[in-house]
Amino acid sequence: MPEFPETSHSLIARVSDPSDAASWAEFLAIYQPVIFRMARRRGLQIADAQDVLQQVFLSVARSIDGWEATEGRAPFRAWLTTIARNAITKSLSRRPSDGRIRLRVIVLESGSSIPIVLRLRPPPFPIFPL
Repeated sequence: MPEFPETSHSLIARVSDPSDAASWAEFLAIYQPVIFRMARRRGLQIADAQDVLQQVFLSVARSIDGWEATEGRAPFRAWLTTIARNAITKSLSRRPSDGRIRLRVIVLESGSSIPIVLRLRPPPFPIFPL
């Protein structure tokens, strides 16, 4: 299955009407699984991926009436992918620290040492004990 299904321009036009519940149900049935997979592949937990879905489709609902298929414009799927990636990135950047701590030892000029505990955001690499 391709990452994004072919986009029906008539569906996009119908979804621009927020009161068209049937079109929104069809739109969500097509695109929710795609956006959810994107979020999970980027490492989001199920609940966080569901939050991303809400953000993405809220953004789409607010701005889809301004999207038009025109010559030279990026396709709808590129527009939707950008919205999804931005929401996923925002969600990832809001993740709280996982509580790991690092212990650093500062050696003083006198030769004695003082352990310093630093609470940091998780580094992009594994922490191994000293």
